[in-house]
Formats: sequence, structure tokens, C-alpha cells
Amino acid sequence: AIEASLRAEHKVGGSIWSRARVRRALAVGVGLQVLNQLTGINTVMYYGATILESAGFDEKSSIWLASLCNFAQLVGVCLQISIIDWRGRRFTALSSTAGVTVTLTLLGLSFAIKRNLAWLCVAALMSYLVSFGSGLSGIPYVMNAEIHPLEIRARCNAIAGVANWGLNLVVGSTFPVILHYVGAQYAFWSYAVVGAVGFAWMWKYLPETAHMPLESVDTFFEDPYPKTEWAERGFDGLRAAAEVCGLSSADDSSAVEELESSAVEDSVVE
Repeated sequence: AIEASLRAEHKVGGSIWSRARVRRALAVGVGLQVLNQLTGINTVMYYGATILESAGFDEKSSIWLASLCNFAQLVGVCLQISIIDWRGRRFTALSSTAGVTVTLTLLGLSFAIKRNLAWLCVAALMSYLVSFGSGLSGIPYVMNAEIHPLEIRARCNAIAGVANWGLNLVVGSTFPVILHYVGAQYAFWSYAVVGAVGFAWMWKYLPETAHMPLESVDTFFEDPYPKTEWAERGFDGLRAAAEVCGLSSADDSSAVEELESSAVEDSVVE
């Protein structure tokens, strides 16, 4: 099926913008990369020691604590490895984003309250990095590798990558200005608002791609609102997807094969 899909590239021309389902998938892929950056991860990566100094720690302590906080993200990434297939992409992304939103709110609060809450800042910072590492650090890359048709997957990933690195530049260059003129609490609260909006957006538009054949994932985007419950039910999802695609196989492996061939045929027709 993969070879057939690659051959289809020469027949369909690999158009990104002329197919609605490809545009919808690209919007999801780019949106995830936008969320990856606009929840402020690289403010912590680039300015962790500066943030901790602003919270009241001396320079030496800030450097050591920033290193410890960065280790917390490794803990989150290990957690992501353990749940991304077991609980699925949607659960991983949504739980991570919820955690990021809450911890960013607490991080802002540690600067807003006019008393010594330096250790609340450290706790919130470490919790934020665990939360981010447990989903938002990897989900944008995993989903972008899965949701696009094979013949244009590389180009769609490149577009999403441009969005990620472009916003990396924006966030990294604006944070010191916000910190100086407005205050750290407003920077972190603005990132928390992005997290809350991103959670609602993912709840509505992010499909569950776990346990689905890659050649069939883009069929989720035939509908503007992807059927997110399919793969959450494991192989029951394959049967549901087969029914929606007009297939009738009762056998799981047959459903997979039929979905693969259906996806390739659709790409050739388009």
C-alpha cells in the first residue's frame, strides 16, 4: 500500500492547497507546532536562570536550579514515552496542555503575589516542564508524521517546521522585553491563555491516530470535525472507520487492508 501511495504522487501532483482534507490536516499540524511554541517553552529554556533571579534567587543558585528544572522535562518525556501509545495521542496532548496551562498560571501567580514565593516559582517551573515534556514536546512531531498523505508528508512537515521555528524566534526575542516592561506574571499568564485556547481547539479538532494505519489517517479529515473516538476504541475504531469509508469487513486485519487500499484509491482519484 505504501508503494502504491508513493506511485500515486506522480498522478495527483502532490497538491497541498487544492484538497480540503489536506488543508485541514495541515491546519492541525501547524496548529500543534504553534501551540508548542506559544506556551512559552523556550522562554524557560533560554531564560531559566533569569526567571529564577527575578524570583529572588542569587545568580549561582539560579543557574543550578535552572539545570535541575531542565532535568524535569526529561522526566516528562519519559512519561510521554510510556503513555503515547497506551493512552493515545489525544489523551497525551490534552493532559499535557491542561498541565501546562495550570502550571503557567501558578508560575505567573508566584511573581504577582507581593511576598517571598521563590520556591513556588521553582515548583511551578518544574511542574510546567514535566507537563510540557509529557506531551507538547513530542506530540506535534508525532502527529505531523501521521496525519498527512504520504505523497506530500515531507512538504507539510516542512511548513509546520517553519511555523515552529518562526515562532521560536518571536517568543525568544519578545520575552525579555515583556519581562522588563510588563512583568513576568503577565508573560506567563499570556502563555497560559494560549494553552487554554489550545486545549479547546484540540478537543474539537485533534483526531486520535493511535492504532490506525498511516495510509488511512488522512481520511479523518474528510469531515471538518475529525471522528476522534475511532482509534480511542482500538480495533473497534478500525471497524467504525471502515463503515464510514463504505467498507464492510468484520475482520480487523481485513479492515486495515481495505482502509489502506481505499486511502490510496482516493488519493489517485483526487
